[in-house]
Amino acid sequence: MNPRSRLLLSFVLCSVASCGGRLTAPPEVRDPREKEKTELVFQLARHDRLPDGTQLLSAAARLQGRPVGFDLVLGPWRENPPGYINMSTWESRASLRSQGAPSDELLRLLDELYATHSASPTMVEAVDVQALSPWKNPGDMVEGAAKFLLLFPVGLDGGEAGELWLEIDSDTARVVLREKEPRLRRRVLDALTAET
Repeated sequence: MNPRSRLLLSFVLCSVASCGGRLTAPPEVRDPREKEKTELVFQLARHDRLPDGTQLLSAAARLQGRPVGFDLVLGPWRENPPGYINMSTWESRASLRSQGAPSDELLRLLDELYATHSASPTMVEAVDVQALSPWKNPGDMVEGAAKFLLLFPVGLDGGEAGELWLEIDSDTARVVLREKEPRLRRRVLDALTAET
């Protein structure tokens, strides 16, 4: 194997290893070279579990040196028995909370990525959401990744609610935020926006 091939192989192996490794500092929230990609990656900077089953989580990242983040309060998970889809789902009452300037930065980033042209650069202090896991009980998220939907409140016009996918992996201290439906981008921004 020539030196160039060895160097390339080393780079690939290091890249793969770092993708799966534990985050020890807030990462760059997105790769600026991937203009169309809307997946955002954060460090799980805090994960506290209260005796009543409530979980407090903080997500932290950086965007060109500026902090970006949000907090999430998850109530205890409860099972909904199988219904018309013949499988159990789990849900939690949750609250997506602002960290101040880092969350305003997140709002601006989402507004840019989603091309929604929001009038307000300020994220609401908190928005109540429903967390829904259609596959398994996320529990206290001690082992492996927990994946679930965040369902935002229905707008004043009674239209569809915004939705985002959230993945939390406590093993790697990684939080991934993904959009579910591009057509619901405006709904997500409306729920997160506060008039100033």
